[in-house]
Amino acid sequence: MNGKVLSLSRLVFLCALLCAVMLPLRAPAQEQAYSRTIEIEGIGSIHYYAQNDPLWARMVYEPRGSQSSRTMLSSGCAPTAAAIAIDRQLGAEELARLSGHTSNPTLGFRFCDCSVNEFFHYDCQGLRSPNARESFEDYLPVVIASYAAGNNDQRKRFRDDGPGTSLTLFRSLCEAYGLEYRPCSTWDEACEAMQSGCGVITSVTKGIFTSSSHYLYLAGTTGGYLYILDPFMREDYPDDTKHLLSVVEPGLVRVALEDVHRLDLYGFYAIGRQQENADGPRLLAQD
Repeated sequence: MNGKVLSLSRLVFLCALLCAVMLPLRAPAQEQAYSRTIEIEGIGSIHYYAQNDPLWARMVYEPRGSQSSRTMLSSGCAPTAAAIAIDRQLGAEELARLSGHTSNPTLGFRFCDCSVNEFFHYDCQGLRSPNARESFEDYLPVVIASYAAGNNDQRKRFRDDGPGTSLTLFRSLCEAYGLEYRPCSTWDEACEAMQSGCGVITSVTKGIFTSSSHYLYLAGTTGGYLYILDPFMREDYPDDTKHLLSVVEPGLVRVALEDVHRLDLYGFYAIGRQQENADGPRLLAQD
Protein backbone atom coordinates (compact mmCIF):
# COMPACT_ATOMS: atom_id res chain seq x y z
CA MET A 1 0.00 0.00 0.00
CA ASN A 2 2.82 2.38 0.92
CA GLY A 3 4.44 1.60 -2.42
CA LYS A 4 1.30 2.59 -4.30
CA VAL A 5 1.04 5.85 -2.33
CA LEU A 6 4.69 6.59 -3.07
CA SER A 7 4.24 5.87 -6.77
CA LEU A 8 1.19 8.14 -6.87
CA SER A 9 3.15 10.91 -5.16
CA ARG A 10 5.94 10.54 -7.68
CA LEU A 11 3.41 10.67 -10.54
CA VAL A 12 1.85 13.87 -9.18
CA PHE A 13 5.31 15.41 -8.77
CA LEU A 14 6.35 14.47 -12.31
CA CYS A 15 3.12 15.90 -13.76
CA ALA A 16 3.63 19.16 -11.89
CA LEU A 17 7.25 19.34 -13.05
CA LEU A 18 6.26 18.68 -16.68
CA CYS A 19 3.64 21.45 -16.57
CA ALA A 20 6.16 23.87 -15.11
CA VAL A 21 8.63 23.11 -17.91
CA MET A 22 6.11 23.32 -20.74
CA LEU A 23 4.35 26.53 -19.71
CA PRO A 24 5.93 29.81 -20.90
CA LEU A 25 8.22 30.96 -18.14
CA ARG A 26 7.65 34.62 -18.86
CA ALA A 27 3.97 34.64 -19.74
CA PRO A 28 1.92 37.31 -17.97
CA ALA A 29 -0.05 36.13 -14.96
CA GLN A 30 -3.39 34.69 -16.02
CA GLU A 31 -5.36 36.90 -13.64
CA GLN A 32 -4.00 40.05 -15.26
CA ALA A 33 -5.96 41.78 -17.98
CA TYR A 34 -4.35 41.77 -21.40
CA SER A 35 -6.20 44.36 -23.48
CA ARG A 36 -7.14 47.23 -21.19
CA THR A 37 -6.83 50.96 -20.57
CA ILE A 38 -3.36 52.04 -19.50
CA GLU A 39 -2.65 55.35 -17.75
CA ILE A 40 0.71 56.96 -18.49
CA GLU A 41 1.52 59.97 -16.34
CA GLY A 42 2.23 62.97 -18.53
CA ILE A 43 0.76 61.27 -21.62
CA GLY A 44 -2.76 60.17 -20.68
CA SER A 45 -5.07 57.17 -21.11
CA ILE A 46 -4.51 54.74 -23.96
CA HIS A 47 -6.58 51.68 -24.83
CA TYR A 48 -3.96 48.95 -25.04
CA TYR A 49 -4.53 45.84 -27.12
CA ALA A 50 -2.40 42.67 -26.98
CA GLN A 51 -2.00 40.35 -29.95
CA ASN A 52 -1.65 37.47 -27.46
CA ASP A 53 -4.91 38.32 -25.69
CA PRO A 54 -6.70 34.99 -25.05
CA LEU A 55 -9.81 36.43 -26.77
CA TRP A 56 -8.12 36.17 -30.17
CA ALA A 57 -4.57 34.86 -29.75
CA ARG A 58 -5.31 31.56 -31.52
CA MET A 59 -7.45 33.01 -34.31
CA VAL A 60 -6.00 32.22 -37.74
CA TYR A 61 -4.91 35.46 -39.44
CA GLU A 62 -4.72 34.54 -43.12
CA PRO A 63 -6.25 35.70 -46.43
CA ARG A 64 -8.62 33.49 -48.39
CA GLY A 65 -6.89 30.55 -50.04
CA SER A 66 -3.77 30.71 -47.88
CA GLN A 67 -1.98 27.43 -47.25
CA SER A 68 -0.58 28.71 -43.97
CA SER A 69 -2.25 28.91 -40.57
CA ARG A 70 -0.47 31.78 -38.83
CA THR A 71 -2.31 33.24 -35.86
CA MET A 72 -2.80 36.61 -34.19
CA LEU A 73 -0.47 35.33 -31.46
CA SER A 74 2.39 34.74 -33.88
CA SER A 75 1.77 37.42 -36.50
CA GLY A 76 -0.82 39.95 -35.35
CA CYS A 77 1.40 42.85 -34.29
CA ALA A 78 0.47 45.11 -37.25
CA PRO A 79 -3.34 45.05 -36.82
CA THR A 80 -2.88 45.29 -33.05
CA ALA A 81 -0.55 48.30 -33.24
CA ALA A 82 -2.93 49.92 -35.74
CA ALA A 83 -5.84 49.32 -33.36
CA ILE A 84 -3.98 51.10 -30.54
CA ALA A 85 -3.12 54.06 -32.78
CA ILE A 86 -6.61 54.44 -34.26
CA ASP A 87 -8.47 53.98 -30.99
CA ARG A 88 -6.42 56.75 -29.44
CA GLN A 89 -7.36 59.18 -32.21
CA LEU A 90 -11.07 58.33 -32.39
CA GLY A 91 -13.87 57.93 -29.90
CA ALA A 92 -15.50 54.53 -29.47
CA GLU A 93 -18.53 55.66 -31.46
CA GLU A 94 -16.33 56.49 -34.47
CA LEU A 95 -14.59 53.12 -34.75
CA ALA A 96 -17.53 51.49 -36.53
CA ARG A 97 -16.87 53.73 -39.58
CA LEU A 98 -14.76 50.89 -40.91
CA SER A 99 -17.89 48.78 -41.36
CA GLY A 100 -18.59 50.76 -44.55
CA HIS A 101 -15.28 49.63 -46.03
CA THR A 102 -15.68 45.86 -46.13
CA SER A 103 -15.66 43.85 -49.35
CA ASN A 104 -19.27 42.92 -48.59
CA PRO A 105 -21.03 45.46 -46.31
CA THR A 106 -23.98 43.08 -45.88
CA LEU A 107 -21.74 40.48 -44.21
CA GLY A 108 -19.41 42.94 -42.48
CA PHE A 109 -16.45 41.70 -40.46
CA ARG A 110 -17.39 38.14 -39.52
CA PHE A 111 -15.08 36.21 -37.25
CA CYS A 112 -15.17 33.24 -34.91
CA ASP A 113 -13.08 31.82 -32.08
CA CYS A 114 -10.72 30.15 -34.55
CA SER A 115 -10.34 32.76 -37.32
CA VAL A 116 -10.46 36.50 -38.02
CA ASN A 117 -12.63 35.72 -41.06
CA GLU A 118 -15.08 33.08 -42.26
CA PHE A 119 -12.54 31.35 -44.53
CA PHE A 120 -10.90 29.40 -41.68
CA HIS A 121 -14.04 28.72 -39.62
CA TYR A 122 -13.92 25.17 -38.27
CA ASP A 123 -15.51 23.35 -35.34
CA CYS A 124 -16.10 26.20 -32.93
CA GLN A 125 -18.86 28.57 -31.99
CA GLY A 126 -20.69 30.32 -34.81
CA LEU A 127 -19.59 33.33 -36.81
CA ARG A 128 -20.34 36.74 -35.34
CA SER A 129 -19.88 40.36 -36.37
CA PRO A 130 -19.15 43.46 -34.29
CA ASN A 131 -21.98 45.93 -34.70
CA ALA A 132 -22.32 48.00 -31.53
CA ARG A 133 -19.66 50.59 -30.78
CA GLU A 134 -18.55 48.66 -27.69
CA SER A 135 -18.11 45.51 -29.77
CA PHE A 136 -16.04 47.36 -32.35
CA GLU A 137 -13.76 48.73 -29.67
CA ASP A 138 -13.52 45.38 -27.89
CA TYR A 139 -12.53 43.50 -31.06
CA LEU A 140 -10.78 46.21 -33.06
CA PRO A 141 -7.54 44.19 -33.66
CA VAL A 142 -9.63 41.32 -35.07
CA VAL A 143 -11.64 43.68 -37.30
CA ILE A 144 -8.44 45.27 -38.64
CA ALA A 145 -6.88 41.82 -39.15
CA SER A 146 -9.91 40.84 -41.26
CA TYR A 147 -9.53 44.08 -43.23
CA ALA A 148 -5.81 43.39 -43.74
CA ALA A 149 -6.49 39.84 -44.94
CA GLY A 150 -8.57 41.12 -47.87
CA ASN A 151 -11.96 41.98 -46.38
CA ASN A 152 -11.89 45.61 -47.53
CA ASP A 153 -13.57 47.62 -50.27
CA GLN A 154 -10.34 47.60 -52.30
CA ARG A 155 -10.20 43.79 -51.99
CA LYS A 156 -6.50 44.28 -51.36
CA ARG A 157 -4.42 41.86 -49.31
CA PHE A 158 -2.09 43.58 -46.91
CA ARG A 159 -1.48 40.16 -45.45
CA ASP A 160 -0.23 37.57 -47.93
CA ASP A 161 2.00 34.53 -48.12
CA GLY A 162 5.09 36.58 -47.33
CA PRO A 163 6.21 37.26 -43.77
CA GLY A 164 4.43 39.90 -41.74
CA THR A 165 1.87 42.50 -42.77
CA SER A 166 2.52 45.30 -45.26
CA LEU A 167 2.93 48.72 -43.68
CA THR A 168 0.69 50.09 -46.47
CA LEU A 169 -2.14 48.80 -44.27
CA PHE A 170 -1.73 51.90 -42.08
CA ARG A 171 -2.30 54.33 -44.93
CA SER A 172 -5.34 52.41 -46.15
CA LEU A 173 -6.90 52.38 -42.67
CA CYS A 174 -6.31 56.12 -42.29
CA GLU A 175 -8.05 56.77 -45.60
CA ALA A 176 -11.02 54.67 -44.48
CA TYR A 177 -11.24 56.45 -41.13
CA GLY A 178 -10.59 59.95 -42.46
CA LEU A 179 -7.32 60.25 -40.54
CA GLU A 180 -4.03 61.74 -41.69
CA TYR A 181 -1.09 59.43 -42.29
CA ARG A 182 2.54 60.45 -42.68
CA PRO A 183 5.74 58.38 -42.70
CA CYS A 184 8.47 60.08 -40.68
CA SER A 185 11.98 59.68 -42.00
CA THR A 186 13.77 60.61 -38.76
CA TRP A 187 13.38 60.20 -35.01
CA ASP A 188 13.07 63.99 -34.65
CA GLU A 189 10.08 64.01 -37.01
CA ALA A 190 8.50 61.19 -35.03
CA CYS A 191 8.97 63.19 -31.82
CA GLU A 192 7.30 66.23 -33.38
CA ALA A 193 4.35 64.07 -34.44
CA MET A 194 3.98 62.62 -30.94
CA GLN A 195 4.20 66.07 -29.35
CA SER A 196 1.37 67.24 -31.61
CA GLY A 197 -0.84 64.43 -30.27
CA CYS A 198 -0.42 61.91 -33.07
CA GLY A 199 0.11 58.22 -32.62
CA VAL A 200 3.31 56.78 -34.05
CA ILE A 201 3.85 53.16 -35.06
CA THR A 202 7.42 51.97 -35.52
CA SER A 203 9.02 48.78 -36.76
CA VAL A 204 11.97 46.79 -35.44
CA THR A 205 13.91 43.77 -36.66
CA LYS A 206 15.61 40.96 -34.75
CA GLY A 207 16.78 42.18 -31.38
CA ILE A 208 15.34 43.02 -27.97
CA PHE A 209 11.68 42.90 -29.03
CA THR A 210 11.59 40.07 -31.56
CA SER A 211 13.44 37.24 -33.26
CA SER A 212 12.23 38.39 -36.70
CA SER A 213 10.30 41.66 -37.22
CA HIS A 214 7.72 43.49 -35.15
CA TYR A 215 5.58 46.63 -34.94
CA LEU A 216 5.40 48.76 -31.79
CA TYR A 217 3.31 51.76 -30.76
CA LEU A 218 5.14 54.82 -29.43
CA ALA A 219 2.90 56.36 -26.78
CA GLY A 220 4.94 59.53 -26.27
CA THR A 221 7.83 61.12 -24.42
CA THR A 222 7.79 62.56 -20.93
CA GLY A 223 10.22 62.94 -18.05
CA GLY A 224 13.22 61.99 -20.17
CA TYR A 225 11.72 58.69 -21.35
CA LEU A 226 10.05 57.27 -24.42
CA TYR A 227 7.04 55.11 -23.51
CA ILE A 228 6.35 52.14 -25.79
CA LEU A 229 3.31 49.89 -25.99
CA ASP A 230 4.36 46.45 -27.19
CA PRO A 231 1.49 44.59 -28.93
CA PHE A 232 2.97 41.34 -27.62
CA MET A 233 2.29 41.58 -23.91
CA ARG A 234 5.07 40.16 -21.76
CA GLU A 235 6.57 40.65 -18.34
CA ASP A 236 10.25 40.84 -19.28
CA TYR A 237 12.68 40.94 -22.20
CA PRO A 238 15.41 38.32 -21.79
CA ASP A 239 17.25 39.58 -24.89
CA ASP A 240 17.65 43.04 -23.35
CA THR A 241 21.16 42.22 -22.20
CA LYS A 242 22.12 45.92 -22.08
CA HIS A 243 19.16 46.66 -19.80
CA LEU A 244 17.80 49.46 -21.95
CA LEU A 245 14.12 48.80 -21.17
CA SER A 246 12.13 49.20 -18.00
CA VAL A 247 8.83 47.30 -17.81
CA VAL A 248 6.32 49.71 -16.27
CA GLU A 249 3.63 47.02 -16.49
CA PRO A 250 3.19 44.11 -18.89
CA GLY A 251 2.72 45.63 -22.34
CA LEU A 252 4.17 49.02 -21.40
CA VAL A 253 7.91 49.70 -21.36
CA ARG A 254 10.03 52.81 -21.27
CA VAL A 255 13.53 53.68 -22.44
CA ALA A 256 15.68 56.71 -21.66
CA LEU A 257 15.61 59.18 -24.55
CA GLU A 258 19.40 59.04 -24.88
CA ASP A 259 19.15 55.29 -25.49
CA VAL A 260 16.39 55.33 -28.13
CA HIS A 261 18.92 55.06 -30.98
CA ARG A 262 20.16 51.77 -29.49
CA LEU A 263 16.77 50.09 -30.05
CA ASP A 264 17.23 50.03 -33.85
CA LEU A 265 13.84 51.52 -34.67
CA TYR A 266 13.92 51.76 -38.45
CA GLY A 267 10.65 53.35 -39.51
CA PHE A 268 8.05 55.73 -38.06
CA TYR A 269 4.45 56.10 -39.24
CA ALA A 270 2.37 58.92 -37.75
CA ILE A 271 -1.41 58.77 -37.48
CA GLY A 272 -3.48 61.79 -36.44
CA ARG A 273 -6.67 63.74 -36.91
CA GLN A 274 -7.11 65.68 -40.14
CA GLN A 275 -6.22 69.34 -39.80
CA GLU A 276 -9.78 70.57 -40.18
CA ASN A 277 -10.77 68.58 -37.06
CA ALA A 278 -9.91 71.25 -34.55
CA ASP A 279 -11.08 69.16 -31.59
CA GLY A 280 -8.43 66.44 -32.07
CA PRO A 281 -4.65 66.03 -32.54
CA ARG A 282 -3.14 67.31 -35.79
CA LEU A 283 -0.19 66.31 -37.86
CA LEU A 284 2.45 69.00 -38.07
CA ALA A 285 3.00 68.40 -41.77
CA GLN A 286 1.42 66.68 -44.71
CA ASP A 287 2.92 64.12 -47.12
